Amino acid sequence: MIQEKSEALYQLGRDLDPFQEDPKSKRLRAIGLKNLYLQMADPSIEALEATTRGLVCMPFSHIRQLQFSTYDAGENPQGFFARHGITIDDSEKLHAGIGNSFELIESVVHRFDLQTGELNWGEELNPEALADSAYERIQIRNGERQIRKMAEDVRSEPKLARRYRKGLALKKKVLGYVNGFPFTFHRGHSRDEVVEPTWGNLQHRSYLSTELNTKDGSSISGSFGLGEAIDVAQAAILRYPFERRLEQLPKRDKDRFDQLRLQYGAKAANLIIFSELVEDINRLRKGYLFDVTIAVPEFQAVPVDSYRAWRDGKLIDDQLQPYFDWASALKDDDRRYSEDPSPADYMIRSSAVFSEDGQTVTGAGIYHSERVRGGATFEDFKGAVTRVYESTDSPQAQAYRAQHGIDKEEMGLVIQRFVSPHSFSMHGQSTEGYINSRLPGVPNLMEIVTGTSRNFVNREELDFFIALDVDRNDDAFRTVHHFRPDQFKVAPHLPIRVAQLTYAVERIWDRNVQAEFVGEGHTIHFVQVRGLPTKAVEEAPEIKFPDETPIHSGASIGFGDMELPVLDEDADNTEKSGVVVFRGNYGWTMEQNDYHLPKEGAVIIYNSDGRNGHIQTLCAERGLVCLFPDRNEDDFALLRYHDLSKLRKVRIVSNGIEARVYKRES
Repeated sequence: MIQEKSEALYQLGRDLDPFQEDPKSKRLRAIGLKNLYLQMADPSIEALEATTRGLVCMPFSHIRQLQFSTYDAGENPQGFFARHGITIDDSEKLHAGIGNSFELIESVVHRFDLQTGELNWGEELNPEALADSAYERIQIRNGERQIRKMAEDVRSEPKLARRYRKGLALKKKVLGYVNGFPFTFHRGHSRDEVVEPTWGNLQHRSYLSTELNTKDGSSISGSFGLGEAIDVAQAAILRYPFERRLEQLPKRDKDRFDQLRLQYGAKAANLIIFSELVEDINRLRKGYLFDVTIAVPEFQAVPVDSYRAWRDGKLIDDQLQPYFDWASALKDDDRRYSEDPSPADYMIRSSAVFSEDGQTVTGAGIYHSERVRGGATFEDFKGAVTRVYESTDSPQAQAYRAQHGIDKEEMGLVIQRFVSPHSFSMHGQSTEGYINSRLPGVPNLMEIVTGTSRNFVNREELDFFIALDVDRNDDAFRTVHHFRPDQFKVAPHLPIRVAQLTYAVERIWDRNVQAEFVGEGHTIHFVQVRGLPTKAVEEAPEIKFPDETPIHSGASIGFGDMELPVLDEDADNTEKSGVVVFRGNYGWTMEQNDYHLPKEGAVIIYNSDGRNGHIQTLCAERGLVCLFPDRNEDDFALLRYHDLSKLRKVRIVSNGIEARVYKRES
């Protein structure tokens, strides 16, 4: 049997003669290659020795031709064989065989002088030794491939209990793999400190370097290639028990909310209930997850009765005095600079009864809220209260209520200590902003906006990795972002920490929420929380992709179906409509490049280079459609950068998650 395989490989060597270029010979070569690759998907040591003997018998020029063909096949297996009319039934097996074949062929080619075709240093080719070494490498590759396949299976499992069991099996598989092959782990780049490959150490692999010493005496160093599988396993193991803890969170009492709303207004009612449930959320993190604490700044709720008294001209100073005294006693909590902190600023916020924080309306920005400086006089305080009350019947407020069919309104107040972030940032990054737990029109995304950035979080990814520790699982949480955060505008961990907490708040509210937050170190202050109106999370009108084949595609921001001219990426496009093609994000925050963006239209980012999503952030802020590389770039059609930028006109269709580009010129 082995002799027959050797003869078949010898015949394959003849068929691979580069001088035979007629269609029949090419097809024969392709058939021979397909059979070789399928055999090499998971070869026995005996089959591998036979294959190696066949390689050793070939002229070096034929081995090189086989190397080039295998590399070509690996680039696009389906296309490679389709050119010869050959169909592929098991693409996964074929792909594995191509990789293993290339591993073996490379080990042979490296022993030759590429210029002369002679063996280096007079060494001899020992088929058994080559096969033994290749077998070890193939087993390592196949083990890695099996682990990745298991990880994909874990990722696709919807039932948490089954995902938990599969996660445990994946963990066992990974540990067996690293202990079954000649891996050595070192701390940092030091070769002196060897680290035991425990599960805990592998989770913190960012501090480790890996060395693989194979039987042929070679050493391969670098980062561990199964980090994603480790994150997937750990996320699956933690997610099931975490869900059980989430289910124990109390739900917002809707009847009590309605009672408090009539007494204090909707904003105050939400804040009162939320402040009572904060400890339940913080208990989730103790010894488990979330490396931040959620907090609500101190506040007092002023009842609607005070507004009625003001409206009727009966509000007296004695009724307001206790609230002023309470607010005046607030102290700035930043004690780093003084043991005797100064009086704190505070906010006097509107809390309308019917037209704020409701099922169908938010009233955001309609009514007046005012910041009062610490140490202000009673008259300053009273004046601010009056201005909030006066906004109840402003022309803007009356128009808003008429638009939503609300015929009357009354006003409560929230007096709340003003919280400002004290963390220093050389880039002026803002750590305060608001959250929409679902992005209007794109329900799979969470929107987190700060004063300097706009960020989108993939809710499906967040749900999967929710129980992990952010600081120790950077790689996993990178997939949670729809695009990389602009690190010059926001600390990358902030949106994830806010998203984790918001995920828990949603469980309590039993609906999608909108919240205002201020990040202060490892504390996230939720200043306001309200349910998102039902209409706000409805999907946008469906965007249908044309039947024609796109020339380019990827992930996207924004909606649209537009035909646009392609603009010069080096020109000033601030007053132009069109699409601009950029190589990548790299360097954008280091120079003033904003003027290259169009006034209207779209942007295509070709490469995934750069450590931030600066262009994506700008497009989101300016209402431009932005197409950028997806994590799974193999699933998308990609036109080369030079070809893409030379087009004159294109059609871009984007549904807010994915976009496709169609050619619009001959």
